[in-house]
Amino acid sequence: MASAAINMVAERFQGVAEELRREAWRVESYDPATALRLDDAATAFCEAGTSILRDWLIETGTIRSN
Repeated sequence: MASAAINMVAERFQGVAEELRREAWRVESYDPATALRLDDAATAFCEAGTSILRDWLIETGTIRSN
């Protein structure tokens, strides 16, 4: 059960990042600065989401900290 929930959360994080990157690609030709910021936001979102998810899994004892 925990594994399914973890996968669902990870997929949602990935989905948001993909949407940000699609938007960056869409605006790149007429607003490269915004496109770069959107791509950076997607990367930061994934990194923060992964970190939050990992910390929660450690706190709940689902995974061990190493």
